[in-house]
Amino acid sequence: MAEILTDFTEKAITKSIYSNLLDWSKHFARYPKITVVDTPELYHEDMGFTDFSFQGVLYTNLTSDNVDEKIEEVTAYFTSHNYPFTWMVSPTTKPDNLDERLNAHGFKEIDGSPGMAVKLHELVDDREKPRGLSIEMVEDESMLRLWWSLWSRGYPMPEKLADFYADASVYIGADPEGPMKYYIGYLDGIPIATSQLLLGSGVAGLYSVTVVPEARGKGIGTEMSLHPLRGARSLGYRIGVLDSTMKGLGIYQRLGFKEVSTARWFTYFSEENKAVEEKMQDMLHSKRE
Repeated sequence: MAEILTDFTEKAITKSIYSNLLDWSKHFARYPKITVVDTPELYHEDMGFTDFSFQGVLYTNLTSDNVDEKIEEVTAYFTSHNYPFTWMVSPTTKPDNLDERLNAHGFKEIDGSPGMAVKLHELVDDREKPRGLSIEMVEDESMLRLWWSLWSRGYPMPEKLADFYADASVYIGADPEGPMKYYIGYLDGIPIATSQLLLGSGVAGLYSVTVVPEARGKGIGTEMSLHPLRGARSLGYRIGVLDSTMKGLGIYQRLGFKEVSTARWFTYFSEENKAVEEKMQDMLHSKRE
């Protein structure tokens, strides 16, 4: 595990946001059904899906001399398998004009997500815990599968994507002492919410805060966010980071998170795969309404 980050400069925190996100992807990439290319220049993965998924490029460190060649290479790989994919562009990607180069190769920007951070000692934690809510850490296979089932109801995402991640999680295993921690929220004994914490790149990354529709509006999402961050703070972590949806932006701002960067998501559109790519675009935006 990386040394805990104590550099509070915007540059260091921005780097940690996207390093932690890459750590999240690499955690699941241990599952044999995920194909990974991991080099100093590029990181991309595919899950073998011909419809929407999170597969694509998450790290780019190219030069002006080789960026066009690599864009063509990656595009040829995914299109030859008929896999839709995304390409993330963040303040840490190189070259600085990657967005322009992607556009020149037929990519379109389909989404953007705020990267946020909070100093954990400044976390706003003054809200009363919702009555009847209890939170448990996931410790076994049955709880892992329950967690992903709740995630797919709260996000929402296709059931088969949740099943894929559930199988990957079971293969990797749930280790409460490890860097990846899953939490389930129960309201009066009924499972209704999820959150996830990844301790990596020196920071505490908060992910997958979801509440099933029928249990929203009770402050449960706020508590599901605070609970993992309190745990990270108790372990000595100084900074919490996340990649926010627009739906969660206001909640995180009330907790003390500040927007420090923005990731932009591009996808390659082709006439042959237009229907699938339009569906992917709709789903990315629908989760942010």
